Amino acid sequence: MKLFFQTLFFLTLLSPCSLAVEIGKISASELSIDFFGSKETPSPRFSWKIKAEDRAQLQLGYRILLAKKKEELSPDGNLIWDSGETDSSQSIFNSYEGPALKAGESYSWKVQLKNNRKELGDWSPSAEFIAQEKQQNAETKQNKNVTRLGNFECSDKILNSIFQQALSSQKTTLLTPARFEPKNLPWGAPLQLTARGYAFQNDRSHYYRSWLETFLASIDSSKHFPSLVGDKEHSEPSPGFSEAGVVIPFSIWQLSGDLSIAETAFLPAVRHTTFMKNNDPEYSGKPYGMHRGDWGHKNDPTSAEFLSICHLALNCRILSEMATAIEHLPYIL
Repeated sequence: MKLFFQTLFFLTLLSPCSLAVEIGKISASELSIDFFGSKETPSPRFSWKIKAEDRAQLQLGYRILLAKKKEELSPDGNLIWDSGETDSSQSIFNSYEGPALKAGESYSWKVQLKNNRKELGDWSPSAEFIAQEKQQNAETKQNKNVTRLGNFECSDKILNSIFQQALSSQKTTLLTPARFEPKNLPWGAPLQLTARGYAFQNDRSHYYRSWLETFLASIDSSKHFPSLVGDKEHSEPSPGFSEAGVVIPFSIWQLSGDLSIAETAFLPAVRHTTFMKNNDPEYSGKPYGMHRGDWGHKNDPTSAEFLSICHLALNCRILSEMATAIEHLPYIL
């Protein structure tokens, strides 16, 4: 008996080490690049998917190397840019902060991740890209080249099935941006649903930037946003539909980190919201334009007055956040 307790005591002393759960390392796969910023001098952004050897994995940091040739991709190689060890959990749209790249020339890059035990994983395989001279217009034809930003897979088959069903449902219930042509842009209300839904899993920020530019160019002298672009008969403003010019750039900015799309929309959105305020100086919910109801719930009896005041309040909150982010001090509420 004495020997039993001695053995038990000895095992107890060792238990913090011997029974500790070891967390596997993480690494990056499926590296991808997109370009954003000024049309004339776009800058690359780096994205990747995280591969984990075990459960409970988190990315707490990364290091990106960029060079002309993949053979030069080592910490002591002939690098164009080394991000250094960067503390960040972000795996999409990480900014490039090196010297200007030459348009039309190819470059190679790779990334190393750090997990939540502060352990460095293996370097990813290298990936190549060609620097763009300027942003390309968003593809508006069939949806062939949509870049998936993430994925989910675990040991539980039921959870995997639920995730795949959710993706399938997204494709069938949300309107696909690829269906829309710039000459006849979609209604504002359904496009808001599309923008947020697609932005969670796919990179369509270039498409929405192209849409936004066309949308803003259509604004008439009254300064309000239309309901529909490319169709004068249905272009009359309407609460919820016209707010696409406020909600969509805000959503894409929040989900992609691309503040420039918020900057593009900010002043036109201020003018549109001022139009709403001047139409209803008492904040009583006086509707403007044509009342089209709640597009997502066609039979819903919600009043036009309630929808109008809700959209005015939402616009003010969004504009306040945009003004703070872009440091537009006169409009910070």
